[in-house]
Order: sequence, then structure tokens, then C-alpha cells
Amino acid sequence: DGDFREDLYYRLHVVVIELPALRERAGDIPLLLDHFLRVFNEENERTIKGFSPDALDLLQSYDWPGNVRELRNVVEQMVVLSRGQRIGVR
Repeated sequence: DGDFREDLYYRLHVVVIELPALRERAGDIPLLLDHFLRVFNEENERTIKGFSPDALDLLQSYDWPGNVRELRNVVEQMVVLSRGQRIGVR
């Protein structure tokens, strides 16, 4: 729209950070799950303790085409809808 100087992109484009898709770094999924679980427990005043081993396996085997944003949304849904102390496959 002409709101920025023409050279702004090139001034900001100094360092390129390449981050593989979430499906290529399944080892990050448990860390992200724990983080999102803490965030959504607090936001929703819940006390869910974690994920069952089967749920963790299922979440790590999914391709996550929406990457971290999709994972975040799924964890939020699970926290809101969960009735137990652990999130299971069901």
C-alpha cells in the first residue's frame, strides 16, 4: 500500500530463521503440549495433570498440517472439553 519505505523488507530481512514443519520435529510435541496445557489450565481454571501415554503417542504420530497453531487449538479444545485429570485418546 506504500505505507512503508521500499527498502524496509530488505532492512528487516537480515537474518533468516528456518524452522522445519512440526511433523519433522515430533520430539518438540511433548514440550509444546506441556506448555499449552499449563496455559489453558490457567486460562480456564482447570487442573488437568497431563496426557495419557496413548494420547501422547497419537498426538506425536499426527502430521500437524496446521503446525503449532493447530496443535495449540487442539490442546485448548481438549482442556475445555476434558472431564478427567488426564487427557486420553477418547
